[in-house]
Amino acid sequence: MFQALFRPLLALAGPWWPWLLPAAAALPVAALAHGLFGLGLAVGGWRDAAVFFALAPFLEEWVLRANLQAGLQRRLAGSGHAANAVASLCFAALHAPWAGWLCVLWCVPGLALGELWRRRASLAMNVALHAWFNLALWWWSLPSPR
Repeated sequence: MFQALFRPLLALAGPWWPWLLPAAAALPVAALAHGLFGLGLAVGGWRDAAVFFALAPFLEEWVLRANLQAGLQRRLAGSGHAANAVASLCFAALHAPWAGWLCVLWCVPGLALGELWRRRASLAMNVALHAWFNLALWWWSLPSPR
């Protein structure tokens, strides 16, 4: 029933539909993370921008999805959801030095990125979505104009 309602939209989105929902949710989730928990992303210059929007998304997705999650999926014989959960917990733990206990919140985008990997196994798609998540959090971190 639920899928029947969205079948025309899914057909329109084609192979990109697993990417569209988390991409659309990025701005409101970043707004909540910033508004409720004060999380943000401060970009001080072009080097920070290169790290936050290119290097970190690539390295994290390459290590956590293309290596850890993919390897766990092979070893656990078809348990993509368990592999996603483990990789997402590792993703959250990577952010602990910066966010402290609030790093558990990184499980939300981590699970979205892991599900995208489980369905598509596309490093480029994961890196782009990860960079978009970082961009959304940075945008909400900007000081409001007075």
